[in-house]
Amino acid sequence: MKSTFTPPFCPVPDCPEHTPNPYKHRNWWILRGFYFSRTHGYVQRYLCKTCGKSFTERIFHLDYYAKRIDIDLKDLLFHYCNGFSQRALAEHFGCTTRTIAHKLQILSRQSMAAITESNRCIHTLEDIAIDGMQNFTGSQYQPNNYTIAVGQYSQYVGMVTQVIFRRAGRMNAFQKRRRAYFDSIGLWKRGAFTNSIRELVDHIVQVVENRSQDKLSIVCNSDDKRLYAQQLCRNKKIAKMMASSRFVHSITSSRCWRDMKNPLFPVNYIDARLRNDLADWQRETTSFPREANRNFQRFLCYLAYHNFFKPYRVRKPDKNHAEAAGLPHIDSERIKDAFFNRRAFRTKTTLSPQWEDCWFCRLVTPLQVRDRIPFNGNRKPAYLYF
Repeated sequence: MKSTFTPPFCPVPDCPEHTPNPYKHRNWWILRGFYFSRTHGYVQRYLCKTCGKSFTERIFHLDYYAKRIDIDLKDLLFHYCNGFSQRALAEHFGCTTRTIAHKLQILSRQSMAAITESNRCIHTLEDIAIDGMQNFTGSQYQPNNYTIAVGQYSQYVGMVTQVIFRRAGRMNAFQKRRRAYFDSIGLWKRGAFTNSIRELVDHIVQVVENRSQDKLSIVCNSDDKRLYAQQLCRNKKIAKMMASSRFVHSITSSRCWRDMKNPLFPVNYIDARLRNDLADWQRETTSFPREANRNFQRFLCYLAYHNFFKPYRVRKPDKNHAEAAGLPHIDSERIKDAFFNRRAFRTKTTLSPQWEDCWFCRLVTPLQVRDRIPFNGNRKPAYLYF
């Protein structure tokens, strides 16, 4: 019962055979028998000659360590991004909501790898629009803000950051007392909003440096929030580009009508699609998110679906938003093919600090605490560190 699978690399991060090497010896691994699994049957084992660690071929698949392999991940992603809640998905596939949450967590890591690879291959010819969209996590007393960077004409979302903050606005006496109580028990992180905008600015720097040679300057459109201008000016590379007119920051009032002529229309378009397509973003429902990591992971799943699998326009079904932003068709097909077939490894993907925290489920929901210790209810398997 000899397997025809060939391991592409050693899954151990510290092993020299883990990184690409043109002089890598072809016979760096040997067969080491089989083991039986009720889910997959007989599974081939391999042994790395360099580090001496054993592994199986299942570690390179998306359903590694999974007990339910009959759930079609492509069908799951399509249904979730078209209005199905986790409870509806569980009834559709005949499983529990915990299984659905785990499958979406797997797809979120594939989404991070796909968007990161796409950003590396895109040489943009368009401007950028940045703005924030608000929802809440678990309670109205801990609203969250998603700040996204969107292509001006393609509506391709290249970056998103999340921050959870205290409730603001008009409140009655009871609501003020309740917020004061939550302030005393919650774990609110100082400077979280500033850090999220700083990560978004770092992405904008990569977009400008990786722009097409035909694009001399890039315009970044935003509203009149002061934090955007402050972080853009504090970035040394952006400040240098502004001095040489290679980067222009254009400010539009948030009170202006958001029609197609408004420079902030791309962000408003994404906001409208989110509230139409995702059950988590629809008002006055029981499908609101309860936990920061799961919420951010599901958001990333939708961004991958929007960028790579959703048609750019109804009349142009053969073109997606990533291709409209400048991603070559060959790279687009390669990314889509790997999305459901090859597992993304953390060591093979360059992520921003917040995306890395989301990968390892380290984001903190302020009001989900146990004895003042951050608690998110997620078990972190050891294989995530590969």
